[in-house]
Amino acid sequence: MPKFLVRARYSNEAFRGFLEDPADRKKTTERLLTGAGITLLEWFFVPDTGESVTIVEGDHEQVRLARMVAMATGAFASSEAVEIISSDELSNMAQNAADIGRDYVAPHMDKIDRMLLDE
Repeated sequence: MPKFLVRARYSNEAFRGFLEDPADRKKTTERLLTGAGITLLEWFFVPDTGESVTIVEGDHEQVRLARMVAMATGAFASSEAVEIISSDELSNMAQNAADIGRDYVAPHMDKIDRMLLDE
């Protein structure tokens, strides 16, 4: 299952809500994510930027759904999600890319370029 790093910047209204009801935001976040079928792996708050930073596990559609719901609440001014992979996954991907790249000929390469590469 893919993992994502999700950054969401809290809105001014959300900060007012923190003062009125200083609840555990990790638990609130986890309830939302669980509803979308996502597993929360880590939750952090970045005081310097006013963002929550989470690492979650779920598919692309689930992450898009959760972001839509979160943004619709007005609690966040912006959010972004990027897929992240482990070191092992990167090694495997690099090996697969190298294997594919050996046989790929770019469309802009002319016959002389291809001959030089074959030497």
